[in-house]
Amino acid sequence: MTHSQIARATKELFIGQQFLVEKGLVKCVELQTKTRKIVASADSEQLINLEELSERTNAIYEPDQN
Repeated sequence: MTHSQIARATKELFIGQQFLVEKGLVKCVELQTKTRKIVASADSEQLINLEELSERTNAIYEPDQN
């Protein structure tokens, strides 16, 4: 996620909050945003062991749990 995408998402959160405040559904409070999860996809044209890769790079790998 790029910086501009994060900024846009943050702006949209504030717009949503303002809408809810104007409707009297929530109180106006200071929003504190965090980037908690980033999902990525790629086509490497070869098999990659994601569990091993995550261990080597200290990343967290959580496969889809359907």
